[in-house]
Amino acid sequence: MGARSTESALTENRDGTVPVGMLYVGIDVGRRSHMVAAIPRQRMEDGSWERAPARRFAAMGSGYRELADWLTGSGLKPNQIQVGLEPTGGWYSQTAAAWLMRGGYQLSWLQNAALHERRQLAIGKQTKTDALDARLIARLLYERDCLGNQRAPHEPRGGGLGVPASSRF
Repeated sequence: MGARSTESALTENRDGTVPVGMLYVGIDVGRRSHMVAAIPRQRMEDGSWERAPARRFAAMGSGYRELADWLTGSGLKPNQIQVGLEPTGGWYSQTAAAWLMRGGYQLSWLQNAALHERRQLAIGKQTKTDALDARLIARLLYERDCLGNQRAPHEPRGGGLGVPASSRF
């Protein structure tokens, strides 16, 4: 099961849950669990994305079902949700990708170097955390879509589980 945060809603604002526009989801892949940050476009634009909550999900069937339920709870359709992850962790990232693609989510693979570079810009020599990496992955998706940043192209080995080339960056 995923670790519970103090916030039950996927997206939030001062007035409660409000699903609007696009949702950018960053997944920091791990062997036993994945850290996930789901950040609405509004938070990307107002600068509050850096404080967005992140949630941990087990890297097994029950965790993937919980993640899918969490994303469905946003009230957005899969085509309004951009999901990004690094092609790290061997089968761990590919298993997560397969579950998400089965749910119809738009999936993008990020280059490890791009995340490292963005982390250095964001925090310098401070400690890396899984939650920070999940937020930065979501931020890179937003920057690609809204700011035209194409810095993070990547072609995973084996074609990335059938992920179309247009969804790799």
